[in-house]
Amino acid sequence: MNATKLETSRPSRRYYSRKQLFGMLGWSWIQIENVGWWIREEWFERIAGPHGLKWKDWNHSGVLRVIKDGPLRTVYHVPIGDSGIYIKHYRVPGLRTKARQWIRGGKARNEGDKALHLAAIGIPTINPIALGEERKFGLIYENYLVTEEIEGVEPLDKFLEQTLCTFEATRVHKIRRLINEELARLCARLHKSSLIHGDFHPGNLLIKLDENDHPLLVLIDLDALRHRGVPLRQTEIRDNLAQLNNYFWSRSSRAERFRFLESYLKYRRRNNPLAPVNVARFARDIETATRTWAERLWRRWAKRGQSTNKYYKTVTAPSTWAVLSRKIDRDHIKSIVEDPERLIYAPDAVILKHSRSSTVAEVTIRTTEGDQRVVIKKIPTLKPAEFWFGWARSPRAWRAWNAAGHLVARGIPTPLPLAYIAKGSPGTSSGLAKISPAATFTILERPPGMVCLSQHMEKTLVHLPLHLQIKVLLNSVEATAKVVRHMHEMSVSHRDMKAANILVRLLDDGSWREMVLIDLVGVSLHHPLPHHLRVKNLARLAISFQSHGLFHNTIALRFIRAYLPLAYLPKKAWKELWRDVQAEVDRKIRRNTRSGRPLS
Repeated sequence: MNATKLETSRPSRRYYSRKQLFGMLGWSWIQIENVGWWIREEWFERIAGPHGLKWKDWNHSGVLRVIKDGPLRTVYHVPIGDSGIYIKHYRVPGLRTKARQWIRGGKARNEGDKALHLAAIGIPTINPIALGEERKFGLIYENYLVTEEIEGVEPLDKFLEQTLCTFEATRVHKIRRLINEELARLCARLHKSSLIHGDFHPGNLLIKLDENDHPLLVLIDLDALRHRGVPLRQTEIRDNLAQLNNYFWSRSSRAERFRFLESYLKYRRRNNPLAPVNVARFARDIETATRTWAERLWRRWAKRGQSTNKYYKTVTAPSTWAVLSRKIDRDHIKSIVEDPERLIYAPDAVILKHSRSSTVAEVTIRTTEGDQRVVIKKIPTLKPAEFWFGWARSPRAWRAWNAAGHLVARGIPTPLPLAYIAKGSPGTSSGLAKISPAATFTILERPPGMVCLSQHMEKTLVHLPLHLQIKVLLNSVEATAKVVRHMHEMSVSHRDMKAANILVRLLDDGSWREMVLIDLVGVSLHHPLPHHLRVKNLARLAISFQSHGLFHNTIALRFIRAYLPLAYLPKKAWKELWRDVQAEVDRKIRRNTRSGRPLS
C-alpha cells in the first residue's frame, strides 16, 4: 500500500451536497497528489483526515488486516466501532490492465455503480462509503473502493460446508430448503434485470440467518457483474445457472437442484415471463452445460503449476528451469533449485527406490508452515532420443507434474505437487533445460501415516488365512471402487493404476478407507471417458491384485457393484463390464507372456 505517497501534502477538503457519486448525497472530496478521494460525509471523521485515509494509524495499531492478496487486487479489513470496513485496492501492473481501465473505467467506480443498481432492484449487496482514484493526464490507474462491513454474515460456501453441519438434522433440512428458495429468487431478480454475474459461485454470496432461520443472501464481488441491456436469451440463462450449479453439482441431490429450477422458473414467470420451456429438458441442458463449464474450470486450475501466480513461482538459473509452490520457504528455494540432488543424500533422507531409471527419497524441506516431510523423485534422461526430441514429447516428470495438477483440480486424492526442477547439461540455457533436460526432479507432499498398497499386500495380506483376506478386502473394496469411479467421472484415465502406485491409510484390522494415487506418468484426460479406457484401468488394477494372489470373484463382484451407478443403468450392466474386464485381463496376460514382462 502506497501509504506514504498518499500523506505527503495537506490538501483542501470540499463538501458536495448534490448527487456526485453513486447517486448518493453528501460526499467530501480531497486530493492527495494524484489520488482523489470521495468519502461519505458521515464516515469522514472515522476513516479519514486531512491527509486521506488513516493508513498510518491503522498500521501502527495493527488493525489493518490483509484478507486477500494478489497481483491485481488486495483486500484489507479494518475494525471500526462495532463492525468495520473493507478496502479493495485495485492495481494496474501491466499495459493490458491499464488499457482495460482506460476503456471500461475504474473497477472501484464500476463496482460502486453496480452496487447502487442491485440495491434498486431489491438485491442486498455492499454499501460503498469511499472511492479513491489515481489519475495521470486524466487516465485512471490504481483505485480503491471502501465499503461498510455487513454484520453477522459469512460466505455461503463456508456456511454450507462448516456451519450448517453443526445444526440438528431437522433444522439443516429446513435451512437448505429456504436457501434453495432464496437463491432461486435472487437469480430470478438478476436475470429479470438482464444481469449476469461472470463469477457466480457461493464464495461471492454472503448469508445471514434471522431468528426464524430465514436466510438473507448478499451478492458481492460485483466487478464480474455484466448488464446485457436486452432480455437474456435462454442459452445465457442456462450458462449462468450452470456456473452456479458447478458448486452444488457434487454437494446436493438431483431432487434439490430440480426444486431450485422449478422455483427459479416460478419467479421468472411471475415477474417477467420466459418462453415456454420443458423443465426436465432445461434441467438436463443445465447439467450438460455444468459439466462443460467444470471441464474448462478444472483445466484452467491445472495450469497453475506451469507459470507464476499466487500459488506457484517460476525460477530460472544457469542450466535450470523450475516452478515451485509458494508454500516452500523463500530462503530454502535457492538451495533447492541450485542442487536438488543434495536433498536425496541428506542425513535424514530415506531412500525409497534406487534404480537406473529413477531415484525416490523421503526428505525434509522448510515450508511456510514449518519443516515438512516430502518425497523427491529424480528421473535422469537415459535415451538420446528422449533428450534430442524433448520438443516433440514432454519429459516424463513434466507429464506427471501436470497430471498431478489435474487430479488436484478435480478433487482426486493425490499428493500436492510442490516443485518441478529441470536440470540441463552444463552451459545450456534455462529454456533448453526445460525442453530437453538431462535430469528432472519433482517434489510432492508425503501424506502422513500412509503406506504403499503393494507392500501391505506382500508383507501382511498374503500371509493371512483366506477368510481373513476376504474380510479385509471386502471392508476396503467399496472405498477403492468409489475413488476409481470418481476418477473416471472426472474424465481421468490412469493406464498404470496398480497397487504399487496407490497409498492407503490402514485401519486396525488391515483394511483401508482412504487411498491416494501416485506416479502419474500414465494419466490422461478424455471427456467423456471412453468405455475401453475404463475397462483397461480396471483390468490393470485387477491384474495387480491377481499378481499378489488376492484376486477373488467375490471381491471383484463387490467392486463392480460399488463402481457402477446401478440406479441409472440396466440391471445386467455389471455382467457386460465383468466380461469386458476379464477379456482385457486375459489379453494383457498373453501380451506380457509373449514379451517376457512380469505382471505386477
